[in-house]
Amino acid sequence: MCKKFNVWLPLLLAVVLAGCAGKPAQPLNFAPQAFESGKKCIYVAKTDNAQFILDASLTMGEDKQANLITAKNFIGAVGQSLPADYAGNTGLRTFGHSEKQSKKETDLVYGMAKFSRDGLQKGLDSVKFAGGNSPLGAAIEAAAADVEKAGGTSTLVVVSDGTQH
Repeated sequence: MCKKFNVWLPLLLAVVLAGCAGKPAQPLNFAPQAFESGKKCIYVAKTDNAQFILDASLTMGEDKQANLITAKNFIGAVGQSLPADYAGNTGLRTFGHSEKQSKKETDLVYGMAKFSRDGLQKGLDSVKFAGGNSPLGAAIEAAAADVEKAGGTSTLVVVSDGTQH
């Protein structure tokens, strides 16, 4: 028997714990978690919009981009874990790029659009180079404007190593 479940709280906890784990020598992989199907379970989205903010700064590129790859793996697993019929809007915003990636402080590489596993993954796949400063504040301000345009309630999920450069 299932209870109503807030999807975002466990995901936020996973981000916090991953941030405390230290710098991995190898990228970490995350297994998507399937939601139970059937009439016994009811999952209720607590927000209308979710935007992931991915740190692509210089420190994420150290150790052959292990932190960047770990962060992308985490967001990808979350995307694969959401039910395919999730009706919310999602987006992926990056910050702190290498100039090979983007000359902007922050970039919206996917969304805000109706959730699509493929769309989110294509956005993640487009992020290939880490480098540069860590303008998290600029990314949060831009994300606020993104979700404001989408309307409704929103969740921002920042995936970062927490190190400023």
